[in-house]
Order: sequence, then structure tokens, then C-alpha cells
Amino acid sequence: MRKLGVVLLVIVLAALLFSCYTMESGTVVGKEFVPAHTNEWLYWYPLPKGGGFYIPMTDHIPDKWYITLEDTDEEYKKHSQTIEVSQEKYKRINVGDRYYLPGETKRLSN
Repeated sequence: MRKLGVVLLVIVLAALLFSCYTMESGTVVGKEFVPAHTNEWLYWYPLPKGGGFYIPMTDHIPDKWYITLEDTDEEYKKHSQTIEVSQEKYKRINVGDRYYLPGETKRLSN
């Protein structure tokens, strides 16, 4: 009985793994710039004998640049993915351009 459970688990995991769509490239459908900002939050510091106190914390988030890609798979289902890019790439890329994700053979030309 245990073997059957393991076999079914492997089959389900394999089906999930091979049915996932991996985007290799896409058409740029959106661009977004998020300016630098800070996030303030409270960290709970517990004391050894019980109780504790909050410590104010601040995270400094730098400027970030994002593009959103859209592509269609073999079954004509649309998929989208938003990725972070460098400021230089963000300036070069226009909505409507074809963008190839890093690691693919075709890349965005300079």
C-alpha cells in the first residue's frame, strides 16, 4: 500500500512539473519604476524570563525598475511575468518590444 502512495505522489509531482509553462521570452506590455523609499516596522524582542519589547526598525529600499512580459503558449493561453531589470535596460526597452529572458539564446540588442 505504501508503494502505491509513493508511486501516485511521484506521478502527481511529475505531472505538475511538466505541465508548468516556462516563459522564455515575451512582449513588453508594461513598465514600472518604484522610487527609493523606506519601510518602518516593529520587531518584537522577547526577554528570557517572559515578556519583551518592540524595537523600531527601518529598511531602506533602493530604486527598482520592472517590466511586465506577456506571452502565449501552445494552447493559446496568455501568461504574464513581471521581472526586475537594471536602470539601463529599463531605459532601452519600450512597450511592444520582444524581450528574451536571461539564459536564452536570443537577447535584447543594445
